[in-house]
Amino acid sequence: MTFGVRERRDVHTWVKWHTERFGKDVPILLAGISMGASTVLMACGEPFEGNVRAAFVDCGFTNPKAIFTAVAREIHLPAFLFVPAVGLWCRCFAGFRAAEYSTLDAVKKMTLPVLFAHGEADTFVPCEMTKQNYEACASADKTLLLVPGAKHGQSFPVAPERYTAEIKGLLDRTLV
Repeated sequence: MTFGVRERRDVHTWVKWHTERFGKDVPILLAGISMGASTVLMACGEPFEGNVRAAFVDCGFTNPKAIFTAVAREIHLPAFLFVPAVGLWCRCFAGFRAAEYSTLDAVKKMTLPVLFAHGEADTFVPCEMTKQNYEACASADKTLLLVPGAKHGQSFPVAPERYTAEIKGLLDRTLV
């Protein structure tokens, strides 16, 4: 697990496999929650060969170091000790640097339509991170859905009608 840094390449591999298996006429919508959301956003920083039409991301973080810091604070550990230790673990055992790639850098190159969602009561991945991703996103078709009272990954259960309507809007714009 590399917090999306390397997994973003897997997304491109899956898109290529899907396109080869099902053809170029079958549209693809990328979606992810939490680390999956950040992985999708990181993947969108590079152009796709297949027929990816849009992305839907819920509770994505801005970069690995920022989420390490947020988690340290959430579990009441001193970030100034925790973050360097996790960074060292990443380099030694997972073979990547936390600063190797950033969701924020990727979305600056993103052109796909994208729906960002986040629960405003999320204390695991701060809602501010999705706001930063949204602001940095270069896509001309981007939507921000913030759900009051929703915790991490819980926007749909808290506001199912609104959540569904936003996804339907994205699908109507991009998959027809």
